[in-house]
Amino acid sequence: MSILFDQEYIWNLERDSIRSEALVEGINLGITQGRNEGIWEAKTQTVLKMFRRNMPLEDIADISGCSVGEVNEILKNAAVLH
Repeated sequence: MSILFDQEYIWNLERDSIRSEALVEGINLGITQGRNEGIWEAKTQTVLKMFRRNMPLEDIADISGCSVGEVNEILKNAAVLH
């Protein structure tokens, strides 16, 4: 009986360890995604401000760190360009 109890105890420890690792991994993934979304939102706002000031798309791309294609995509998503 003691061996069975010991094995079950070990399995429970391993299961709890796996759950803890998965939880930490999930939290880290969420933090990374949140940061990336925040960076993208800041770039989007910067692109829109520059566009409203009639800056050329190439300058907007250069200053924002986006490609011209990304700038166009941001502007399309904001319903500024069609």
